[in-house]
Amino acid sequence: MIQDLGGVDIYHCPYFEVESSGKLKFIRGKFYDRTPDTFNKISEINDILRYCIWIIRKEEHLSITKYAAVVFMNRVNQRLQRIEVDFKKMLKKEQGVDEKSLKKSIDKPGRTYV
Repeated sequence: MIQDLGGVDIYHCPYFEVESSGKLKFIRGKFYDRTPDTFNKISEINDILRYCIWIIRKEEHLSITKYAAVVFMNRVNQRLQRIEVDFKKMLKKEQGVDEKSLKKSIDKPGRTYV
């Protein structure tokens, strides 16, 4: 069965395939059988992005393999954007607590040491 990715045939790609649900996944190496949405930790995302860069930089790899690696990286970056939103929520909450603490210390005469 020929796999398709944005109109590009990736049937002969040695590293990636499109699974039945339409997600791109690794079919070889350390990240075998993993899709972009399975990377949840920053360290894992760092490792997979480095691996994809390695695939892209290898001259002997087919152009289709390099294309699939770039697509995989873009899909992982979507996961990274969700992590960014989570961080933003956490920081807003922390900064709100700090702001309340600052307002309380301003209302008191004299110096307050924390």
